[in-house]
Amino acid sequence: MNKYWTILELEPTDDKTVIKRAYSQKLKVYHPEDDPEGFQRLREAYDYAMKQANKQGQSGRASDRYNGPKDDEDDDDDDDVEDDDDDRREKRVPRMSIWEHYTNVNETGAEDIDSNILHPKGYHEFSQPFDKGEEDDKPDFDEQLADFEKQLENLYQDFPLRINPVKWLELLNSDLLWNIKYKKSMTITVLEFLEENLLLPRAVWDAIESVFGWNGLNVEEREQFNEEYPNVYAYIFNKFGAQNFDYYILLRKGNLDYDAYLLARLAAYEGLLDDDLQTAGNMLNRAYSLFKGDPDLLRLLVNYFNRLHDEERVLTFYTELVSLVPDDRDVRLSRARLLLRKGDWSNALKDANHILVLSPYDADALFFAGQCFHKLGQLENAREMLERLLQVNPNDVDGILSMAELNKDIANQLRQSGGDRTALKRVERELGKLPWRERLLTTVLNFFKGNYFVLFILVILHVTITISFVNQSGYSQIQYMIETYKRVEIRDVTTIEELNLLSPNDNAVRLKLTDTRYLAIREIIKSDKKGNEVLTYLPSKESEDLVTSSSGYLCIGKLGDSLILINADYEQAMEMFKNHTIEIEGNVLTLDNVELQTQMDKWSDYTNNTSSYIKESSIASKYVLSKDGAKKPSLPKIPVWIRILELILLLFYVAIFKQIRKFWKLFLYI
Repeated sequence: MNKYWTILELEPTDDKTVIKRAYSQKLKVYHPEDDPEGFQRLREAYDYAMKQANKQGQSGRASDRYNGPKDDEDDDDDDDVEDDDDDRREKRVPRMSIWEHYTNVNETGAEDIDSNILHPKGYHEFSQPFDKGEEDDKPDFDEQLADFEKQLENLYQDFPLRINPVKWLELLNSDLLWNIKYKKSMTITVLEFLEENLLLPRAVWDAIESVFGWNGLNVEEREQFNEEYPNVYAYIFNKFGAQNFDYYILLRKGNLDYDAYLLARLAAYEGLLDDDLQTAGNMLNRAYSLFKGDPDLLRLLVNYFNRLHDEERVLTFYTELVSLVPDDRDVRLSRARLLLRKGDWSNALKDANHILVLSPYDADALFFAGQCFHKLGQLENAREMLERLLQVNPNDVDGILSMAELNKDIANQLRQSGGDRTALKRVERELGKLPWRERLLTTVLNFFKGNYFVLFILVILHVTITISFVNQSGYSQIQYMIETYKRVEIRDVTTIEELNLLSPNDNAVRLKLTDTRYLAIREIIKSDKKGNEVLTYLPSKESEDLVTSSSGYLCIGKLGDSLILINADYEQAMEMFKNHTIEIEGNVLTLDNVELQTQMDKWSDYTNNTSSYIKESSIASKYVLSKDGAKKPSLPKIPVWIRILELILLLFYVAIFKQIRKFWKLFLYI
């Protein structure tokens, strides 16, 4: 028999009821508050035993499936299975319907497997309904359920008992809750009660979860659980931070309205989470007026006043915290840091020394002690603290810089005391003054040792962004930036041949046209069925009847011996219509719009029949967009996710440049 069964004092078994009752009995011995290590061993033993029981149960049910189909009588029995408590719970339907999907119970109470599911993940015995065939027991069950609910309420109302996980285990391990016929109804009762009564410590929540095993639910079941019991879900699955607060400290206060205090503390915590400082301040004030001896509340007050940048109030509450938890390292260090920043070096040194009594090689405390001794002029004591720090961590940059500053002050003292140069050089060697090449090598090595992860992330980000940028835009980041800020270069074009040689990225032109004409075709902005703006081309007579706006006027003119189409604005079109000549600037584009080409063909057919204007010249396959003037070609739009990566890269660069500044000081001083 292995150690787990020995801890539970059980022979190996697959009976979960026996395992859970043994676990409940042992919790009285291994209380989670009094013996956390023993409780951890007990919990491991319980988890192991339940896992073994699940394996045995799965094996048994699998073998049943291979024994052939059941007879019709058994099937009829299964069809009779229902939940007698559904009518009692109409207010909260649907109620965990997924539980009903997995199991049925026949008249003998034996468990049958759904024909499509073989012991699914997340299966729990508490999900099984009781047999409707036992209706004679229902009045007795209702009485027992009412008594259970009363016990639940009494346990919660008695605060010392409420925060005792053993008392909850004793109640939840009652015979009624372990009755397979009633367990679903009992589970719903507990869930509904907890949904409205959440002010319980972590140890109690762990005890409750150990009974029901909700952590074993699969993803789909958890989602449904969250929909129906969001408060319980937060405490069970999200390990909600407020439940880690100390509840037992409240027993020191007599005549305390526990729920009023706990609700105020919880509301203050949530206000800080949401950055709602007004609500947080009101709730902190209410809670503090009820009870001033709670370290968790004082930590919330420190957090609150830190956000308000009120250092005096922060220091006040740190001092109260130290009086309550004098050996709390983080509290002592935080107060020492604040005192050091305020110039109160003596009191900061007391906090650092208190930590060093408890932990002589605490790196942070050694650093603060060294800083305080240095500020107080006790240079030898400061040197001792920093030497101990560098023994603990030779690559501590702050420690090295502090030692360098200290060495510099010691050397200055020697100079001021009139010591000769030989003695000064000897002291500098003893204090670690190195040749510049050694200093450079030491600095570079320490920089890479301390920042290798950040540098690795920088490289990954650079590679990812560069490849993605080129794939999305066709440009590197530098090329894209150059193209963004480059001024447009306008080329003078006199022939169609020159115009055809221009590339799409270099298509801004200035040209002089002769024999220009207005085609009586307009570019119209319309809205499609989805409300999006689209461009279309219509003869002027047709467009006049539309409630639309003209965005362009199509004209044509001669460039050398060829005709070229112009998409002009109103003033340009009028000039071409009246003067039959114009000098314009615009961008050369390919004539590939089908609707525009159709209108041009209609105009060409009409003109061929009425004049020799087109017969004497060919029409170019490109046109000039002049209504907006000559512009640079629009660059491809960069996706938002690449911009987010660039922002992350920038933040990493800020961090790395701060480190470079620090290591530059290191190079100068060592």
